[in-house]
Amino acid sequence: MSKITDKDRLEIFYKRKQGRTYTSLVKEYGIDESKIQYLVKLIERYAPTILAHSRKKHYSKEHKQQMIDEVLVAGRSLRDVSLEYGMVTPSILGNWIKSYKENGYAILERKKGRPSMKKKTTPEKSYEEMTDTEKIAIWKRKISIWRQRTIT
Repeated sequence: MSKITDKDRLEIFYKRKQGRTYTSLVKEYGIDESKIQYLVKLIERYAPTILAHSRKKHYSKEHKQQMIDEVLVAGRSLRDVSLEYGMVTPSILGNWIKSYKENGYAILERKKGRPSMKKKTTPEKSYEEMTDTEKIAIWKRKISIWRQRTIT
């Protein structure tokens, strides 16, 4: 699949609204039908300006954790959670979840900009290095989030 620009995304959206089929758009732009469907839903929900506002958007560690928990703990789909939070593509959230699992259920934040010349600090513990008390605290938090989601 080739990368598409915001201009292409808008063209896809307007062509679809004018009645073009998903199949014809897939052939023309060389992207998956599911990605076109997601794009159309995203723009319908948030307006075309969502494309400009979502670039280089920074999500805090807590915000990422909330979205990841909605998928892993509450059992919602990547697509639904990504759409709810206005992400340009669900693959961003998928990458966060993959990284989250690989790093022992800890979110690692990539710093923006140039790295400082300060002495590096030790990274967070991986899940295997955590004490039982730390692991229990993580699971209690996840359970409370799950309960909040199922009650409302």
